[in-house]
Amino acid sequence: MRGALETSSTSALEKATACFDRGDLEVAESLCRVILAASPNDASGHILLGKVLQNANRPIDAQSAFRAAVKLSPHAADSWRHWAKLLKSLGELEKARECLCMALTHLPESFHIHHDLGLIFLALKDGAGADRHISRALNIEPRSEIALCHLGLVRMHQGRCDEAIAAYHAGIAINPSVPELHNNLGDALKERDLDAAERAFSTATALRPDFAEALDSLGVIYFFKGRLEDALDKFDEALLAKPGLQRAKAHKTTTLFLLERLPEAWRLYRDRYAVAGYKRMPHGRFQVPVWNGEPFAGKALLVWTDLGLGEEILQAGMLLEVLASALCLTVECSPRLVRLFARSFPVATIIPRTNPTRACPVPVVADYQIAAGDLGAIFRDRRAKFPLHTGYLTPDPEKVSTLRQRYARASAEHMPGNMIVGLSWASHNADLGMDKTLALSEFAPLLRQPGVTFVNLQYGAARDEAVAVAAAMGIDIQTDQTVDPSGDMDDVAAQAAAMDLIISVSSTVVHMAGALNVPVWNLVPGHRASGMWHWFSDSENSAWYPSMRIYRRTQEKNQELMDRLAGDLEELCSHAGPRG
Repeated sequence: MRGALETSSTSALEKATACFDRGDLEVAESLCRVILAASPNDASGHILLGKVLQNANRPIDAQSAFRAAVKLSPHAADSWRHWAKLLKSLGELEKARECLCMALTHLPESFHIHHDLGLIFLALKDGAGADRHISRALNIEPRSEIALCHLGLVRMHQGRCDEAIAAYHAGIAINPSVPELHNNLGDALKERDLDAAERAFSTATALRPDFAEALDSLGVIYFFKGRLEDALDKFDEALLAKPGLQRAKAHKTTTLFLLERLPEAWRLYRDRYAVAGYKRMPHGRFQVPVWNGEPFAGKALLVWTDLGLGEEILQAGMLLEVLASALCLTVECSPRLVRLFARSFPVATIIPRTNPTRACPVPVVADYQIAAGDLGAIFRDRRAKFPLHTGYLTPDPEKVSTLRQRYARASAEHMPGNMIVGLSWASHNADLGMDKTLALSEFAPLLRQPGVTFVNLQYGAARDEAVAVAAAMGIDIQTDQTVDPSGDMDDVAAQAAAMDLIISVSSTVVHMAGALNVPVWNLVPGHRASGMWHWFSDSENSAWYPSMRIYRRTQEKNQELMDRLAGDLEELCSHAGPRG
């Protein structure tokens, strides 16, 4: 009799498995319930029920099923492995790791367990652990193209790009029809060979036409090559395949800005808060409705800045238009900008931003609120609406005078008529800093220019580079220890305003100069710096800052650009004395 029951249970489990495999979850669950009613100690039935419930998006019930399976059969590696998969899907990576380690104690030579454990370690950003287990999986099954694909990801995580590329090529040699291999190969190649990366992403999308991530990456390659319309097409294809792919939406937004299709760009720009890792609570921090451009004469408006200091300074250029209509204006900004903004916009109330993830602790009287970046959709939706301003930030005049006199006196080489030129050569932007940054030594053709007093405006660790370069070249680059570039921006503004000219890579420095109407030469990387939409494309003039001239770097070595800058500086020195 018992044998008959076991046979019946096995047959029912096979039927339930078949239903699960074809996606008939409701019938599969019913069959599992029947099996477990008859044989409540059937661990296989609990495992299958857990898988069914997980696929049905019922994680709590699925956990109960896997827990029961493990309790009934603690030595069955399969129970632990499936529970780990569920925990990983719930983001409980440490618990998933523990389950897989338990599974490994019972089945130490399992390819699948080592492979899964390697992926957990990778998700935990433990490259050594990921490497150890995926390499072990490949020792067990050397021709697994999926394990080679994931080994490539581990090698990329470890900064071992050549080995990652070799792993992807090995996987492709085994099975060239795996789109993920070609996509990951493209990711590994894009920093060194755009043409090879383009071929890899194109192959991935040919193998899977709705591979949204590969379509987006192919669009980025077109973007890097300056093929903006082609890039836009790929971003649209990616979003058609996966409408929630935020990175494709961000890339599309940047491309639209560079093409100066401003109304479309500003509409998408509002979605910047959906980007993974963005930790601010945008509009919910203030209990007033969002202003979308409707008439608001006689109303009180709250504007809160967002993103980095450079963007805050750029966004402030639209506050004058707001002040023309608002009954009263409150601006919440970085504490470092409060003094400068208070002087520049004296009729507005300026309050410091404390914790952008929580409600504002300062009572604010307002009828509407808006993020400063969203003012662009209202006041900068076409080129004609960018004003030819003469500066909208107001530095402390006494500080400006004191600093200018200090720089004139301090230089042993200073002669009447010398220009005072500020320099900044590095950016610490987490995403684009490497693309923006130059070595100060590359500025040598400019630094040899006679009749110029150079002042170090660099912030961060690169600030000390000026001492070594000046000593090596036998020149003087003034570094003012009384001005902290990472401190209050009121002092930074005064220092910038004391310059006749500022030459800088794209950073907060150029935004400050432009907002003060100080002549500034902005050294912008080519299309690789995909987040720098503020500078649009091709033009040497900035729509945001009339005093800015844009120099676009189009090659890896910058000698040609520096020679051009040196020539332009020499010509400027021959025709112009100090400013103001």
